[in-house]
Amino acid sequence: IFFPIFYAMMVGDFIYGIISFFIARALMKKFAPGGIMNPVAKIWMWSAIPAIISGIIYDEYAGMPHKEILGHLGFGAVELYHGIERIHNVEFLLTLCVMIGIFTMGLGFLLGFVNARRHGNNRHALAKLGWFGVLCSGTILLSSALFTALPKEYAQPSGVVFVLSLAAIVKAEGMIGLIELPSLLSNVLSFARIIAVGLVGTVIALILNEMAFPSPDKGILLIAFIPLYMLGHLFNAGMAMFESFIQGARLNYVEFYSKFFEGGGAEFSPFRFERRYLKD
Repeated sequence: IFFPIFYAMMVGDFIYGIISFFIARALMKKFAPGGIMNPVAKIWMWSAIPAIISGIIYDEYAGMPHKEILGHLGFGAVELYHGIERIHNVEFLLTLCVMIGIFTMGLGFLLGFVNARRHGNNRHALAKLGWFGVLCSGTILLSSALFTALPKEYAQPSGVVFVLSLAAIVKAEGMIGLIELPSLLSNVLSFARIIAVGLVGTVIALILNEMAFPSPDKGILLIAFIPLYMLGHLFNAGMAMFESFIQGARLNYVEFYSKFFEGGGAEFSPFRFERRYLKD
């Protein structure tokens, strides 16, 4: 559910999303369903669809707004809509990414609570509920007392819930459980990589459009600029897809899955061997 959202917000370009879709579709057809690459390509292909949609929302078409493309096609200054351009809405999109992180991690803690209750581990369930309380009340507390994004009247009740949640964590995990408080904050801020990765691709696309766009005024140099421009955008699209896939998977597995997922099988024990015979 979340990975396609992360991927779409990072790629965020209509043209790059289409390239992503066709590359993933080709890979899905190339690899047999029994291997690992087939399901990876399938996830990648379906994630390209929201990436195309986010490109429309961001108004990015190979780094250009639709108004500029229409201008190059001879339609003048026609503007069909006003998108949320990433380069001009960094503060808003950064806040949105952090809020998505809070929601994702909150859901992860609730799933962890349900898993722990299902397995009869009440202490672990209490800890997950406590971390959920710390996440939600801490967000409200900071938003009302420090950033004034919420009314100041919310600070006192959220502070009470925050202290009670900490008490639940200490009861379940001991004082050592409080060591995880900084990591909780770092997990939330880790979602800022969504806008950071997206901006890198946007800036590179803007530089390509400014320096290598094959406009008629370049004359005979168009022979060199056309392949240079196309290869530049293909390379940038490839980097955007790779980074978005890796970083989106990281957010999904590290920040989300770690809050509730419990693996099975044999415990991994690297670089260990057992002696069968002892010699004095």
